[in-house]
Amino acid sequence: MKKTALSILFAATFLAGVSQAQAPQKQHSLNDAQSFFRKGDRDADGRLKPAELTAMGITTRQASDFDDDGDTYISKREFYVAYRSMVLAGGEQVGNDLDAEVTRVLAERQAAEARKRAEQRIRDAKEAEDKADAKQRAKGEERLRDAKEAEDKADAKQRAKGEQRIQDAKDKADAEKRRKAQERIKEGKKDKRPTPRPRPNTPKRIGG
Repeated sequence: MKKTALSILFAATFLAGVSQAQAPQKQHSLNDAQSFFRKGDRDADGRLKPAELTAMGITTRQASDFDDDGDTYISKREFYVAYRSMVLAGGEQVGNDLDAEVTRVLAERQAAEARKRAEQRIRDAKEAEDKADAKQRAKGEERLRDAKEAEDKADAKQRAKGEQRIQDAKDKADAEKRRKAQERIKEGKKDKRPTPRPRPNTPKRIGG
């Protein structure tokens, strides 16, 4: 918390009409902090709103120095921590009960932060695991696609070979048919050639 904000808040704890120099040094207890909080909490909802902080002479920017969760409200626990800090900043003594309460609040805050970090690590690990699983699934699916593609290519190649063999056999059969047909045509033409007629014997003339 900034010293300006602390000084303003600290000065408000003294009795009206008594200056800080004239006030006897005392130990500020948890009850003092609670009493000051209740005076500022006009609607008694257990937190100090920006308007209530302003009425106490604390700007929103100054309050943000000890607004731990950043919700623009100052809870009792946040106020106890701030009150202890302002007491120490003002050179006053902190009572044992206030010191113990603030120590407990800070310990709980640290524990909560540790839980958050642990939960974040768990989420990060889970996210990394999910990404790794997704990557493995993607690789497996890619291998399946490659295998299916290779299988399809092999099947297509076999089909093409089969179709080619069928076509070759058909072409060969057609060629054989044409050859035989041509031979039959040739044989038929040979059979139709006319047989040469024998020349008639002409009788020889006797005696001229």
